[in-house]
Amino acid sequence: IVAEQQARIDGDAALASDISALEATSGANTAAITNEQTARANADAALAQDINTVSTNLGNTNASVTMLSQTVGGLDADLDTLS
Repeated sequence: IVAEQQARIDGDAALASDISALEATSGANTAAITNEQTARANADAALAQDINTVSTNLGNTNASVTMLSQTVGGLDADLDTLS
């Protein structure tokens, strides 16, 4: 189990992030879940991002799914959302 949290404010910018990972292993078989969340804002833009990954390894067979959700906004820009 790995967990990391960070918050930083510098002048007119702010950043917060949270990363966590769970992994289980038995012999050559592994299962893992990783989550990363980030929120960032400054005078001109804002970003929110969430990345989730699940993966398994069974001998030589590997499977993984990653989902990215993100929204970005800024001055003179349209708001974009990716899922």
